[in-house]
Amino acid sequence: RLKSGESGIKGDTTYEKVDVNDILENGPSGIDYGKALNAANEIAVAAFLKGEIRFVDMPKLIAKTMEKIPFITRPSYDDYVSTNIEARKYASSILTEF
Repeated sequence: RLKSGESGIKGDTTYEKVDVNDILENGPSGIDYGKALNAANEIAVAAFLKGEIRFVDMPKLIAKTMEKIPFITRPSYDDYVSTNIEARKYASSILTEF
């Protein structure tokens, strides 16, 4: 338990301003990856809740899916839909690896 006045943060903490436009335009965490991340996360959570994978395997499943899905700089609506479908299929197909 922390004593009154203690922050609980040890060591130096540095904060940097994030250029959101740069991230969205230049990846690797752009909008299209966001759709893949969300789709893989939903598969991972469902598998975890069913007891098919361990909690610690969830980020591994998501990361592996993110590596497989191509980044599209300026995705169209159809790109969003296909990325969602592709990410869900891939994440589901690798569940047995964990």
